[in-house]
Amino acid sequence: MKNLLILVFCIVGLIGTAQSQSLKSKWSAGIDYGSAKVQNQTTEAATSFVSRLGGSVSITQSSSISNFRIYGGYTLDENLGFELGYNNTSDVNLTYSGTSGSTYSNTAYSGNIGMKYTGFDYSALIRPSISSGWNNMFFRVGMHNLDAKISGTIAVSTTSVAYSSTTSGSGPMIGIGYDTKVSDDIDLRAQYTRLTKIAGVSGSDSNMYMIGLRKSF
Repeated sequence: MKNLLILVFCIVGLIGTAQSQSLKSKWSAGIDYGSAKVQNQTTEAATSFVSRLGGSVSITQSSSISNFRIYGGYTLDENLGFELGYNNTSDVNLTYSGTSGSTYSNTAYSGNIGMKYTGFDYSALIRPSISSGWNNMFFRVGMHNLDAKISGTIAVSTTSVAYSSTTSGSGPMIGIGYDTKVSDDIDLRAQYTRLTKIAGVSGSDSNMYMIGLRKSF
């Protein structure tokens, strides 16, 4: 949160300077929708269940996750802009059912685990000069701060228990994208973004492919 406040103050200061120097800077807003593959963890989960409970277990898991992002931005000059976005993903679901070993009386159990991410990202967009002919391309460098919300149920015999928890944290993000002009003030955007340390968890990374619309004001 401290990093976010520092960045906001810096952006505000830069915007004030830019407005006094140029009338060509523009505000923008947009929406993005994309998806990413989810690492298959069924083998690790099954090993964990069997090592603790014995017996056998069957597990299925979602293979992908989708993300909806809304954002606002400011173009400082032809080479530099800033964006602040809000992200809301679909659930990654894992469903399991099994029977414990004799130590636990061969008890049947089943359940599901769902996890989704919500939170903010803030980044700088770096573009080649207009004279290069590639000004519509941009490179993204920034940070994300996401909450991983986990919820699920476990049923043993006739008893069912629900649970939930939230993990929060930040990590770096980088990306590349291209804006194709649809009209004077609307662009079609395609982009690739890599997020690392999602929700602050080391090794939790994602390659997100997104498409969206951007409107300049």
